[in-house]
Amino acid sequence: MTAPIPVPIRKAMINFCEEPGMTIIKVAKVFQVGTATRKRLRRVKREQGTLVPAPRRNGPVGKRTPELLEMFQRLHEAHPDVTLAQMAALWSEAAGIRMTSSDVSRSYRDLGITRKKKR
Repeated sequence: MTAPIPVPIRKAMINFCEEPGMTIIKVAKVFQVGTATRKRLRRVKREQGTLVPAPRRNGPVGKRTPELLEMFQRLHEAHPDVTLAQMAALWSEAAGIRMTSSDVSRSYRDLGITRKKKR
């Protein structure tokens, strides 16, 4: 997928297509876009009232919310010497959703917590 069309160009396309005698095909040729793109932009402007592109979201919504990270940090302070699998089980029980050892590992990283033991 390509990058979204910048807002100034989107506005120029909409203004250009509102001039008398302009057709979808002429506008598409001038701005070197497909006719479907021009139609889509006009629909977005009509329905949403703005031409700002929607934020991109790749992948599913993450389950490690700030609240869950706070819960994780409290669990870590209470149980600093548990393994990743044990922490995942504790966190799953406390949160009420399934948390994996990968979630635990990423949470340690995000919070800047190191797990190196003292010798």
